[in-house]
Amino acid sequence: MAEVAGFVLGGVPILFELLDGAMKAYSFFMRVADADSQYEELRTKLEMEQLRLLTFVDAAELLDDQPDINWPNPVREQQHIMLIAVLKGIESKLDGLAGLTRYEKHKEQAAGQNGGKDESHDDYAELDIAGRYSTLKSKWSGGAKKRAHVRGTNHPRKLYMIGKQAVTNPRVLRWAIHDQGKFENVVRGLREYTVFLENMLQGESVKRLLEGQRRMEVEVIFVRNKVQDLERLQQSMITLTLRSQSQLAAMAGVKLVSLVSSHSDSDLPPDYHSILASKEKIAIQTLVDLEEVPTKDDVVALRRRTSVKYRPGGEGSESMDMWIEWKSFETDWNEEGRPEVTQDSIDRVQGLVALLQQSWQHGSGVFAIPDCLGWFNLHDLHQINPSLHALPNLFGILYRKPSSPASATRSTPTPVSLYAMLHDHPVPSLTVRARLGQQIATSILYLNTVRWFHKSLRSDAIVFQRGHADGSVDFSHPLVTGFEYARPNSTTARSTFVGPASSNALYVHPVYQRQSSEKHRYLRSFDIYSLGIVLLEIAYWMPISAILRAEYDHDGLGKPPSQGFAADVQDILLGHKGKCKTYIHVLNETMGEKYHNAVHGCVAGFVDVESYDENNQALAMKEHLKFMEEVVDSLGGIVV
Repeated sequence: MAEVAGFVLGGVPILFELLDGAMKAYSFFMRVADADSQYEELRTKLEMEQLRLLTFVDAAELLDDQPDINWPNPVREQQHIMLIAVLKGIESKLDGLAGLTRYEKHKEQAAGQNGGKDESHDDYAELDIAGRYSTLKSKWSGGAKKRAHVRGTNHPRKLYMIGKQAVTNPRVLRWAIHDQGKFENVVRGLREYTVFLENMLQGESVKRLLEGQRRMEVEVIFVRNKVQDLERLQQSMITLTLRSQSQLAAMAGVKLVSLVSSHSDSDLPPDYHSILASKEKIAIQTLVDLEEVPTKDDVVALRRRTSVKYRPGGEGSESMDMWIEWKSFETDWNEEGRPEVTQDSIDRVQGLVALLQQSWQHGSGVFAIPDCLGWFNLHDLHQINPSLHALPNLFGILYRKPSSPASATRSTPTPVSLYAMLHDHPVPSLTVRARLGQQIATSILYLNTVRWFHKSLRSDAIVFQRGHADGSVDFSHPLVTGFEYARPNSTTARSTFVGPASSNALYVHPVYQRQSSEKHRYLRSFDIYSLGIVLLEIAYWMPISAILRAEYDHDGLGKPPSQGFAADVQDILLGHKGKCKTYIHVLNETMGEKYHNAVHGCVAGFVDVESYDENNQALAMKEHLKFMEEVVDSLGGIVV
C-alpha cells in the first residue's frame, strides 16, 4: 500500500498526505475551548469519528511497511483511488466546517488592566494551527520505529486529554460556531465516509477492525471519570444505530450510575436521588408463592436462590416468574428501642439495584447481567404473616426468569449455577468451555471498564437460565450475579471490607485475604484473580476445592481447606516456593496454549498489587488493556 497505486508527492505517498490532513482537521476541533453545551456534544461526536478513522487505519495496516488490506488484485487500484477520494472528502468536510468558525487567541490581559479600556477584537491574533500537531507524514518519513508510535488505539486518552487541557489553558482556541444544523450534517457525512471505509475491509482486516473498535470503546469509557463527560458521551451516541456506538452509550450510562453511586453522603451530585428514584422497594404484598422462606442468613454465602411469583398489579393481576438473590443488611436501634435497617444498607442496595437495572436496560448484551426488577426487605413478611418470627436480616433482589409459554402448567425452573454444573453435568466440549470462559471474561472486562468491581466472583456467581420444557441448560448465555455491595473503584467510594468465608476463600487473592478493614481498597486485580480460578474450574470441569484436594486433604477424610491454605493457592498454582506448578501448566496440553496463557495471566496478575497506585490512570489503563489482550482476546482467538 506504500506506493498507493503510484500516487506519490514529495517522496511521501499522497495517501499519507491525506491522512495527515484529515487528522489535523479533526484535531483542530479537539483544541477548541468554551463551546456551548449543545456543541460540546457535537464535538464529542467528532472525536468518536476521528477515533473510528484511526481504528480503520490500524485495521487496514496503512502505516505498516507491507500493509495487507486483502483486496482482490483486479480491483485493488480502484479501491486505492476510492480510499484517496474518501480521505479527500473527509478533509474537505472538516475544512468547510472550520470555515463556519472563528478560532482566536484568548485575551492575555483583562479589560481593567489596560487603563480601564476594553481590548478590541483587533487585539486578537489568529493562531497557526498547523504547527501544533505532529503529522503522520513526518512519522512515515522517520521510518518504521516512529510509525509504530501512531499505531494501536492509544488515541482515546490523548484526544480526551487535549480537550481537558483546552478548558484550563489560557492560550487556547475559542469556539464561535452558530449553526448546529450544518454541524450535524457534517458529522453525518463524516460518519458515512467512515462506514464506507470500514465496509471496504475483508478477511483478517475485519477481525482487526472489530478488535480495534472494542479496544477503542474500552479506552473511551475508561478515561472519562466525570458525570458531565459521561452524560455528554451518552447523549452523543444514544441515537446512533452502529453497534460500537450504541454499546458506547450503554457503557457510558452504566458508568454514570456507578460514579453517582460512589460519592460520599456529603458530596452527592444533584442528580443522585433522581437516578435512584425508581429503585424504591417492591411491596411485599405483590410477591406470592415464595418457594422457601430463609431462616438463616447463610443463604447469602451459599448463594441459594429462591423462586417466587411477582404480581406488579396486585392481587388478581397477571403474575411473572421471578427468582430471588439474598443480600445481608445491618441494623441499628431506633428511637423506640427496636432494631431497624440502617440507611447506609438501604443506600447500598439501592445503588446495587440501580447498577443492575441500568446494565440490563442499556447494556444487557455487554455485561451479561440478568433482568433485575427491584428489591424488598424480608422483614416485611411480618405484614402479611405475623406468625413469622426472627427472620434473618436479608434483602431480596428480584430477577426475571424467561417467559413461560401460555400453555405452561408449571413455573420456569430457577437458574442453575456453574458451580452446580461442575458437579452434575458431563464435561462439555473444549469449544463450549473455551467460549464460556471468553464470555465470562468479556463481562468482567466491561464491568471493570465502568469501574464496577464484582468483589465476590466464584463459579456459583455464574448462572444459566434453564429451558421451561426440560430444564436444559444453554451454556452459550452465562449470566453474572452475586455482586457484593461493591462501591465502584473511587477514592471517595463508601466501601467496607468484605472478608471471605473460609469455604469461599480459595477464589480470593491472597493480598485481599491478608488485609483487614480499610487497609487496602479492592482492586480490579482481585477480580481478575478470581476470574482465573473460575477459568481453571471450567478447564478441569470441577470446583477448585476438588482440583486442589490432594494439597490439603492428605488423608482423604474430606477435610475442608483452611484459611491458611487458601492464602497459599496462588503460590501453589504458579509453582512458587517449591510448589507444584502442574495445575496450570497442564492446560497447555488439555486446553491449548491460549487458554493456558489466559489462566496464568489472571492468576499471576499484570501489576504488583502490593505497590499498585490506583490513582495512576495510565498504569490502571495499562493493566486493563493487558487483561483485554492477554485474556479476553486470547480466549476469543481459540479455534478448535
